[in-house]
Amino acid sequence: MSKIGLPPAELEWELARSSKALARKSATKMGELLELMSRLAREKRTVLAEVIGSEVGSVPAWQHWPDGGALDRQTGYRWYYHCHPEGQGHRLEHGHFHLFSEPLPRQGITHLVAVSVDGHGMPLALFAPNRWVTNERWQSAPQVLRLIARFAMTLPRGLRPIHQWLSALLQTYAIQIRALIRYRDTRLLELEQSARSNVFEDRRIQVLSRCPVDLCAQAMLLERLSA
Repeated sequence: MSKIGLPPAELEWELARSSKALARKSATKMGELLELMSRLAREKRTVLAEVIGSEVGSVPAWQHWPDGGALDRQTGYRWYYHCHPEGQGHRLEHGHFHLFSEPLPRQGITHLVAVSVDGHGMPLALFAPNRWVTNERWQSAPQVLRLIARFAMTLPRGLRPIHQWLSALLQTYAIQIRALIRYRDTRLLELEQSARSNVFEDRRIQVLSRCPVDLCAQAMLLERLSA
């Protein structure tokens, strides 16, 4: 799985084809993201505390938060947060948000993207898991990117700050997400051509693509692209 990291060339290609309009929109959404996080901080709250409602360090591994996940039946979008057992994943990582779309009831969910965060809710990475991890209805990169672009949730209302945070984050990192999801399909094709097993069900392959992120670096990148 050494190739799961997004190759620099893939991101550079996406950066080269991205418009100034997209970069400016991402910069605007990043401002909204930072303002939301600052407001929570002033109130001595964090993104994770809003989701978990308890001490971050006491969260059991694999348990979904909120209970049963957050679902907006009006838009068909949903998400949940969970942690892995200690020792799995990046040393700074606390857990992941997994985002999904289910436009039509009982037609199967499609995983959009996963967001890795630290114990304060700061984003560390974006990644795309293999199909068996989420038992999803697989869709191609163009289809997934269209669903991500339309991501919107207002229900349940008690989790509105998290819906807003996730929506702003998706647009803040729109360029990286485009590269990530396209590389996911490239990596899948490479594995299908070389592996003897059914790649979708291969338990040895948990993640197809991953991209580390940093808010400070992203601010400088979007400023450069917007100029």
